[in-house]
Amino acid sequence: MKTRFWATGLSVLVALMSAGIVWAAGRPVTPIGKVSAKDVGAVIAVSGVISDASNFSAGFKFVISDATGVMPVTVFTRLYDEINAPARLNVGALVTMTGKLNQYKGVLELVPARLSDVQIGALIAPSPALTQTTGRITARQGERVVISGTLDKVEPFKSGVKLIVDDGSGPRRVTLFDTVHERVPAGDRLTPGARVRVIGKVNVYRKVAEIVVALPYDVIVLESKK
Repeated sequence: MKTRFWATGLSVLVALMSAGIVWAAGRPVTPIGKVSAKDVGAVIAVSGVISDASNFSAGFKFVISDATGVMPVTVFTRLYDEINAPARLNVGALVTMTGKLNQYKGVLELVPARLSDVQIGALIAPSPALTQTTGRITARQGERVVISGTLDKVEPFKSGVKLIVDDGSGPRRVTLFDTVHERVPAGDRLTPGARVRVIGKVNVYRKVAEIVVALPYDVIVLESKK
């Protein structure tokens, strides 16, 4: 899977980075594999392909991959909401991220602070989504899937909403945490009877398989009565 993200254009990118030729926000881009704990507190720039995404109560986390390694990047909601085309900040996109290097629970992560710190390029790797065609979710935990169907119910809970989506072969539970739900385009049209397309990761919660959506633009309202 990782090979697919690295192959297209990244060999050239890494060669340029290694030579110190690629720059972002006035500083050279560093190959991810060369970033270490000694750099904590410094402002650095990395380039690569978004290979994974998730969300938390205060923002979004992206995993940036180049041919030398992977780097988690945290984008807080304040900054995310400033991005002109946030739909492009998604799995498969080539990006350059500049920010302060932090260490959280022993893991190095980059935290951009300004809009200019987030540079989004072309989509160079297709989203690795697996289409499900049966009512029962058979994909493995953590696997990305895509479903299209009719929205039967919207069930609020403390941290978000759960959608019950039926593609004709059975209902499936889709979880949108507030960080995502509040930013879904045309989110007010997420009402029973709407036709939707959803991309997310399979998660098993209390022995029930569900699909957890990582990003707002992974929910598309295809048709709505509202």
